Amino acid sequence: MFHIQWFITRLLKPIVSLILVIILVVNYPSTVLAQTNPFQNIWERIRSLPESLQTRTQGAPVAGRQKAGAGRGRCPALIPLDEDNEIPLTAFVPAIQEEQPTLSNSDNVSPSKLTYVWGRTIEQYPTFWFYIPYGSEESKTEYGKFVLLDKDKHIISGQIFVKIPIGNNPSLAKFTLPKSENPLEINQEYNWYFSIVCNPLKPSRNPGVTGWIERVNLPSFSLGNYRYYAEKGIWYDTVTRFVESADPQTLSQQLDWLLLIKFVFRNVENVEDVSMNDNDFNQIVNKIANFPIQTLTPVPNPELQR
Repeated sequence: MFHIQWFITRLLKPIVSLILVIILVVNYPSTVLAQTNPFQNIWERIRSLPESLQTRTQGAPVAGRQKAGAGRGRCPALIPLDEDNEIPLTAFVPAIQEEQPTLSNSDNVSPSKLTYVWGRTIEQYPTFWFYIPYGSEESKTEYGKFVLLDKDKHIISGQIFVKIPIGNNPSLAKFTLPKSENPLEINQEYNWYFSIVCNPLKPSRNPGVTGWIERVNLPSFSLGNYRYYAEKGIWYDTVTRFVESADPQTLSQQLDWLLLIKFVFRNVENVEDVSMNDNDFNQIVNKIANFPIQTLTPVPNPELQR
């Protein structure tokens, strides 16, 4: 009897080990996917925004403009990414396009689209991110302008002028709301505007972007815990915490940074080749990831200095 039990034990051990290995192998891809794509929750939350707006009885219409027009008059030409593609001034916030019903029953009338440019923060003085394609030494563009309004269109902060970085390439730029301004209040939504001041006398000709930000009440964690904010759908702080905690020398090679860029630029429509395949898009993402990150610093009102 003892020999039979010993034999069964010896036989069961490798079988049990094999079963455990199979379980680990089967579950491995989903585990890796969850680890390499920590921003899926944040994207799904933003995608569900149009549906949540339909159920609101009160609240601000959070439509926005993620990408600017070309600008007119004194505005310089965009710096192209390559000989075929260029991207205008872009808010570094994912945008969702939602088709709106038309009032006409005609088949020839295309439904209009509403673009939601929206995200959350826990900060009183959050940081906003932009892609700025004006960086040539020959560019006469010197200033950007930031304005923050409440949902009733009352000015909360601004006009705040910032110095635009000069270089040979486009840049990713961050702007932190100065502590000399009014702080954001919890559970309130705000409408922000950022434009490039090509012609201070004709603001309507200046390229600009606009979006929304909502401050929510959540615990604050250290810089390295950016994935916590991603899981909670806190877009603005996810980007800020990730970049500030990353090694600048290896930032462009980090998968999380490439995923963030993809979430933003997947919906930028005026990349010339709209049918570009994944390889082409990945090449553009890699170029953007390597652009320098600049800080937009407030300056005295340049319009008053002329």
